[in-house]
Amino acid sequence: MKLLITENPMIHIGSYQVPVKAGGLEKSAILTPAIAHALPTNWTFPWTSLWETCGSEGLGIVQLVLEEQVWGLVRYGVFPKDTQKFVLIEHLEAHPASRGSTANRLVEPVGKWLIWYCVNVGLQHCSGDEKLVFLFSKAPAFEYYSSKIQMEYKRTVDLSPGEKVHAFEFSRISATAYSQRQEKTWGTPQPFGYQAESSDCETESLDPRASEGRHRSSQDLC
Repeated sequence: MKLLITENPMIHIGSYQVPVKAGGLEKSAILTPAIAHALPTNWTFPWTSLWETCGSEGLGIVQLVLEEQVWGLVRYGVFPKDTQKFVLIEHLEAHPASRGSTANRLVEPVGKWLIWYCVNVGLQHCSGDEKLVFLFSKAPAFEYYSSKIQMEYKRTVDLSPGEKVHAFEFSRISATAYSQRQEKTWGTPQPFGYQAESSDCETESLDPRASEGRHRSSQDLC
């Protein structure tokens, strides 16, 4: 499979081959920066529209691909722009055909590998200690982040009238523990193809300006 790196300006760690199970069989998927023409148009989140604002918002999108099919996407950014202290996860979504209970998923794991990628962006590129990876989750995903991902719940925030979101985060210590736990359970990711820093990659003509402060709800469908 040919993977093209033609993404928006973003901080990333390149592409990795990761172990997954599909139909009960062990296979290898690819975690890699997304490309615009491969983004799905029929998932819950409007990924093509989210892509268009990545440059101006200082965000990037990474995809998990198996057999030329996109099975998961995460949209994240490194903030603040000048000091690069933490990773903010804004959107996380698994393929609509592979959500819900583990028994019903066509590919497993998806969300956990996407989070592993964000965690390792933080470990390699960010200086934060107490807060290295951060997100806001809506109520349906509370148990996912609390129990399965084992992020630390910090507080509940009123996003808008009648809508509450829950803040979760990893410290550097807990992020390292998550990465090690994921690799111990599923196997060690292997670098795949061209490993480039964000400044070396081809980019689309998007506004590279990044916002400094953010307080938004991350959205998640896993």
